[in-house]
Amino acid sequence: MAAVFLAGHPVGAGAPLAVVIAAYNEELSIAEVVAALPAQVGGLPLEIIVVVDGALDATAERAARAGALVCDVAVNRGQGAALRLGYFLARARGARIIATTDADGSTTPRSWRGW
Repeated sequence: MAAVFLAGHPVGAGAPLAVVIAAYNEELSIAEVVAALPAQVGGLPLEIIVVVDGALDATAERAARAGALVCDVAVNRGQGAALRLGYFLARARGARIIATTDADGSTTPRSWRGW
């Protein structure tokens, strides 16, 4: 999956700040979560990478339409594996800073201190 993602989103071409979101069957909330994230933080451009972890719904499509870069993994391997993959992809694309948030909207950027 990483090779497919990086073929469409080249190594070294990403933003210095990435937000990684692990998502499993979050079609009802993922677009709102992606849309709530800012385009930049502290003057640094931000990109959003959603790792769709074996979802059986439209999570991948809705995340992509909302503006996220999407790595759609066919088999659910769990949140930890999805986050590790997301961190790898963010670093490969050139991120110097990586943050995470949830896919269900229970934590919003407005609640983050200092952003």
